[in-house]
Amino acid sequence: EALPDWGACPEEHRATLSAATTRFLAQLPSKEASLRQLLLPVPAEPLQLDARGRAIDPSALEQLMLVWIKLIDGILAEARRDRFHPRSAHVLNEPVFWRHRTTVLSLVTDQIKQGSCQAVISALVASQSRLIRRWRSVDSAITDAANECRDVVRFLEASEPTMDAFASQPLGDATQATLNSLVQPAKLLQAAGRHPNGPHFAHNFLGGIAACLRLKISEGLLAGAKAGCLWASVKTHPKAVQRVTLAQGAVGLLRQLWDTVMSKFDEASTNRSVDEALVSLEKRLETAAGVLSARRQFAELLAVISSVASSQEMQLMRNSLAKIDQSLAHDNASIDSEQDLFQRAFSSADDDIAKLESQACTILRRSVDAARFTQQGIEITKLFDSVSKRPQLEQALLTAFGVLLGKYDHELVQVQHLYETGRDEPSAPRGASQTSGNISWSRHLLSRISGPMDFFRSVPNVLTTPQGAEAVKRYNKLAKAFVKFEGMWIAEWKAQRVPASKKSLTATLLVTDLQTGRPRLNLDSNVTQLIGEAKWLTQHGDTVPGSVAAVLKKEHKLKSFVSQLREVLETYERTLSKITPIVKPILASQILEVQRRFRPGLSSITWEAPNIDAFLHRCIVATAELEKRVDVINTLLLQID
Repeated sequence: EALPDWGACPEEHRATLSAATTRFLAQLPSKEASLRQLLLPVPAEPLQLDARGRAIDPSALEQLMLVWIKLIDGILAEARRDRFHPRSAHVLNEPVFWRHRTTVLSLVTDQIKQGSCQAVISALVASQSRLIRRWRSVDSAITDAANECRDVVRFLEASEPTMDAFASQPLGDATQATLNSLVQPAKLLQAAGRHPNGPHFAHNFLGGIAACLRLKISEGLLAGAKAGCLWASVKTHPKAVQRVTLAQGAVGLLRQLWDTVMSKFDEASTNRSVDEALVSLEKRLETAAGVLSARRQFAELLAVISSVASSQEMQLMRNSLAKIDQSLAHDNASIDSEQDLFQRAFSSADDDIAKLESQACTILRRSVDAARFTQQGIEITKLFDSVSKRPQLEQALLTAFGVLLGKYDHELVQVQHLYETGRDEPSAPRGASQTSGNISWSRHLLSRISGPMDFFRSVPNVLTTPQGAEAVKRYNKLAKAFVKFEGMWIAEWKAQRVPASKKSLTATLLVTDLQTGRPRLNLDSNVTQLIGEAKWLTQHGDTVPGSVAAVLKKEHKLKSFVSQLREVLETYERTLSKITPIVKPILASQILEVQRRFRPGLSSITWEAPNIDAFLHRCIVATAELEKRVDVINTLLLQID
């Protein structure tokens, strides 16, 4: 049936088949040798049995069965061996091992069921050999091992995609999530917890993951730099401390998962080597993180203290940082180096960090003592924020805060003296009104003492001392006085300035000048002063009465009305100055018309009136028309002359 299609296979399929066949033939010798070693030996000659089926020479068959038992015991014992190496790059080999074990056990079981093996067993049973009891135990162990393989392989096949992802994934934020997905204690215990080799499987499975994680951490920290050089990774990746922290978190998580799983097994059957390796790795990472973090903190400090440190002090700190870099660059700083060499490298770095702390404390004490003002000293202490949690500097900062508290208490006395001597005639800013000037003076004094107090309140245990309690008491007394002083001026402003300004807004736009008899602008200075003070108060977070807020909303309109009225009145004055006595009778009617337009502004239209725009328009038109006629007449008179 296949003859008509013979040779019709595409060239691509032929090449694929040829390559697969070549690989199969290349692997066949090694597989064949392996399978031959696993085959149970059988008698070369037919068995010599008596009439009852008993072996004539049972000792020879017993020797053969002992070979079987020894071979099978070796197969069963393989599950109890360690199958990973802490430095190995191929650590997730459990699926391969358990599939191979399943195949081997299946081959042994099939051979036992064959006639040659069954004949040996039957002959020894008939001969009542004492070895049969032992054989039955081995046979039962084979069955249990096959069931164990089935459960473990099912678990590993479900976990294999996650294992591949974990093995190929670089160290990063997703590492812990992948670990959680890979090591699920409930499923792992369900697969191995009820089998005799369960502890050994869990040990090898978690040990392989631990070795893979160690390799991942080493590669992630070095990131292509010189082998063993943590400092090279810091230069390559500015976020190296975060990388070490990520590694610490992953190792800590794996330790928790290890404890959860292995606690379910008998203590005597638990191998603690993986846990001990994880503890050692975690401690090394903690040591490395501490040194790298300290190095980064002091580098940040060195970048900001040039304003308070001398050139000699800066150079000393740079030298200490360079020594730390040398320690980190040493091969012994690798997380894979021997324990004593690792400790020696980082002990040297710790000594240099202690020197840096001492140097920084010296700079801090000297610069704080030299500060002229409390706020200046506070700004100096803020420069040391990056190292404020280090033991020596934490104590030095507490001492510095005590010094600054003494300076602050002296400043409180000075501010109190300024207030008591200047509250009757405060020195107001140039151009400020009395109300806004006095309030501004009071707030300036309050701000001088509030900034340092806010800072001291944010620092624990500074204001709880007797000196701090005295400063708080003096501050509260002064702050209450300033608030009371400010409230008094605001109350006076509301009681006097606001009513006077409201009355001024009900006045007419214009008023007749008693000397010239001509209209002039009728805007009380109280109104402009009210607007200025109200704007200042609102800009500084104070509330003003509703009527004043309404005036503020009309500020731009009021300014526009004032500007237009001034322009109209100036035009009117300018026009009248152009009229000569000889021409005045001719323009009498036009002058009266302009005066008639001005009349509502002199009698009825106030600054709160809604029809100011219309009034202004009529006045502008009338004055413009009058000026135009005067200019025409004056031009004609010049021509006549």
